[in-house]
Amino acid sequence: MKASFRVIAATCLLMLFGSAQASDLVFRNGFDPGFQIQTPDITVAPGAEEIWCYYFRTPNTDVAGVRRWASLMQPGMAHFIVYAAYSSSWQPIEMVPPGTLTQTPCGLGTGSTLPGWLYSTYAPAEQMVFPDTDGSGSPVAAELQAGQPVFLQMFVSNSGTAPLTTSALLEAETLGTDRVYTKTASYLALNTNIAIPAMGSASVTATCVSPPFTSFWWLSTRTHRFATQSKISDGSTTLVVSDDWAHPTIAQFSPANFHAFPSNGITHDCSYVNPTANVIQYGESETTDETCMSIGFFFPAAHPAICYNGSGPF
Repeated sequence: MKASFRVIAATCLLMLFGSAQASDLVFRNGFDPGFQIQTPDITVAPGAEEIWCYYFRTPNTDVAGVRRWASLMQPGMAHFIVYAAYSSSWQPIEMVPPGTLTQTPCGLGTGSTLPGWLYSTYAPAEQMVFPDTDGSGSPVAAELQAGQPVFLQMFVSNSGTAPLTTSALLEAETLGTDRVYTKTASYLALNTNIAIPAMGSASVTATCVSPPFTSFWWLSTRTHRFATQSKISDGSTTLVVSDDWAHPTIAQFSPANFHAFPSNGITHDCSYVNPTANVIQYGESETTDETCMSIGFFFPAAHPAICYNGSGPF
């Protein structure tokens, strides 16, 4: 299914989401310069839980430094993640034609395609504000190339008895083209060595090398519904503990305490309980599969980084 993305003005918020959400503090200060992306509508059948992806290109015509993300989700949209798509050499690459809304393909990438985590939200209205300074006076920003290929991976759920139509709004506030900034990017640590026995429990752990001479200002985790806990540690120091897969804990550090991982290792642990009669393994489905991810934002960064089952970063 295809639908061209719509870049909408702030004055449309009232019409799209109603007065209560439109006047939320997230958007009160406006986004100028910046852009907004409204996803196409998704109709969810009663009792259904589904994953959808919306592929588009960002509308910036020059390199842009994003200093704030914000979002609004209609009822039925449980959470979504924003990824930039790259080649194996971290060059922007288009996975599918822009404007495509689909369930297949819909995931972290195939073959040589690499995902760069940009933003995630588990709340109806949320924002992510980047540090105003890197400690030396320059703001920290995530860099988007002109027309950057991006996709939203959305988890939708309808617990009602009638079909439900939902959508999401993504906003980016960017720095002016004349602003000098320190580039930040995501570090995604992924563990796929998951096999939870039927009616049993299991845990996985891996340690990834931290990028040298960098600092982290944001950390969080991602699992699915069978997880009981996920953690990020630096040696013997625990930095993040999350006991709620649907609302993972976020650790955000100020310029006074940016985290540099003195142990040189990012350890991520995930624990699970399987109440079903089937073995649960790694996969994209939030209802039948599991995952174990640690996500961080570090600087200075030339490009995103990925650690796979303890190997990397790449």
